[in-house]
Amino acid sequence: MSEEAYFGLDDDKKILERVYIDYRQQMYAVAYGVLHNNVDAEDTVYQSFLRIADNIDKLKQFSRQEILPYIVIIVRNASIQIYNHNKRELAILDDIDDGQFDVQAKPADDEFFEKIESQNLAMVLSKLPQMYKDIIYLKFSCDLKAKEIAPILGISADGVWKRLERAKRLIREALEGDEPDE
Repeated sequence: MSEEAYFGLDDDKKILERVYIDYRQQMYAVAYGVLHNNVDAEDTVYQSFLRIADNIDKLKQFSRQEILPYIVIIVRNASIQIYNHNKRELAILDDIDDGQFDVQAKPADDEFFEKIESQNLAMVLSKLPQMYKDIIYLKFSCDLKAKEIAPILGISADGVWKRLERAKRLIREALEGDEPDE
């Protein structure tokens, strides 16, 4: 079966059924790994399928190798949202302050990233927090726009841009810090 013909289907409903059959166990495992609760994990899988259904046209464009990482990101973020919702309801933990975004930070220069060796970049990317890895993957590997990434991650398009800029800034700082002094 060729990569382009993975689904081999025209009907969105049949594609979703195929995704469900092929990936439901991995989806549940990811959700359970975050939530440690059967009911919440099942809810997460359901919510993730709704997000996948909303983005079915994008899913059709992916090769077989790209589908699982895309689905895992959706499930992980849905799981985190449920976890955070449960946390707020129970009032167990303090709010997390995520307002550290520096609006004055200069945008990452694309030319800078073009000069970096792929091995160094891969090492830096592997050390990023997962939320930044997800943004980088969805933006550059899946070639999604901010408005397409936003519903997948459950954040606003502005939030996508902020995370993307933070990720680029972290990458730049790590790479500049690793460069040998001349």
